[in-house]
Amino acid sequence: FFLVRDVRTFYFDLQRANFDGVGEAEKAGGYWRFGYSFREEFGVEELSLGEMERWYERLRTNFTLLSRYVELQRLGSVGDRDIQAYLCDMSASFAEELRQCNKLE
Repeated sequence: FFLVRDVRTFYFDLQRANFDGVGEAEKAGGYWRFGYSFREEFGVEELSLGEMERWYERLRTNFTLLSRYVELQRLGSVGDRDIQAYLCDMSASFAEELRQCNKLE
């Protein structure tokens, strides 16, 4: 039995790599960047089911927390997903639930 205590997210700085050009990544030591620690960022003790359910309920009712979560999901990416889509993805277990949730936008 294992318990996940934290998730540390890293991302590849593609814009910087493209800007520097071919071969520069090796010279610079790569373009992987630390994004965040889930535990530190969101103040959870561990990533157990119960803890994540409590965090999700806080997320649903705290727009500042939700906005920060969405901002961190976009690290190193291009594009724009709306906040409702993130909540739907986290709460839906089946495709039909996801379609129904997304209709509520």
